[in-house]
Amino acid sequence: AGAAAGALSGRARAGDVDGAEQCFLQALDRQPDHLHALHQLALLRLNSRGDHDSARRLLEAALRSAPVMRASGFRPPVVVSCGMP
Repeated sequence: AGAAAGALSGRARAGDVDGAEQCFLQALDRQPDHLHALHQLALLRLNSRGDHDSARRLLEAALRSAPVMRASGFRPPVVVSCGMP
């Protein structure tokens, strides 16, 4: 998923759950089937928000997007600048 996705995940690990959530949503606005953003947002919603329904819907979307990503070959990561180095 690339360095940008790693930075987004790092934001969540640093305790900025709201910032990480906004970054994942920005990534999904740009690429709605972005597997890493869907997966990480699902984990965030489940573990930090306790939102099981949202997490389930996001994981289902991630599973639906996985075959598309494999079939289409490499897809460049979405670059979202959210103040992370």
